[in-house]
Amino acid sequence: MLKFVLKLVMSVAICYAAFRGIERVAPGFGALGILIPIFFLGHLFPRDILSFFSWMKYHARKSVLLRWHGRYYSFEGQQLRFFLIDEVVWLALPDLEKMLEPEISERELRLLGEEKTFLDDHQLHVVSEAGMLQLLRTRTDTRHATQKMIRFKKWLKSSGFDNVKRLPKSAIDNYTK
Repeated sequence: MLKFVLKLVMSVAICYAAFRGIERVAPGFGALGILIPIFFLGHLFPRDILSFFSWMKYHARKSVLLRWHGRYYSFEGQQLRFFLIDEVVWLALPDLEKMLEPEISERELRLLGEEKTFLDDHQLHVVSEAGMLQLLRTRTDTRHATQKMIRFKKWLKSSGFDNVKRLPKSAIDNYTK
């Protein structure tokens, strides 16, 4: 740790000296004095730089996935957030918009009526189970239905909704927070 602190102090001193030197020779171009030593600092801190970026990657992944942990299901790599509120399953609308083909139109959203609402706790628009099936009906009951939408509808009916409804009471309390 002491070695790292000494390298850091030396590099700051070198950058400051380069900044002041270039600023004295060419006023207004002092920033170039910082850029030039930075190329050489990569050789001074390779292990520290790599460990810093590894640490950042780990914490970024953790912070993104932690809010999904235990609150989503995955269908073909797409994450879907489910909420169980008063025995009704609700799905996050932004997740559905990424999943459904073709895109959800404004008209479809208006036709959902009470089946679409806004959760204040999560600052999120959600669609109920019945609303989701209504959206899927228009995508699977025509001759233009895609295999992905047919598989998605089958997955929702056979395991998606059932798994959410079977959650124990203790999981539901944590699930909706």
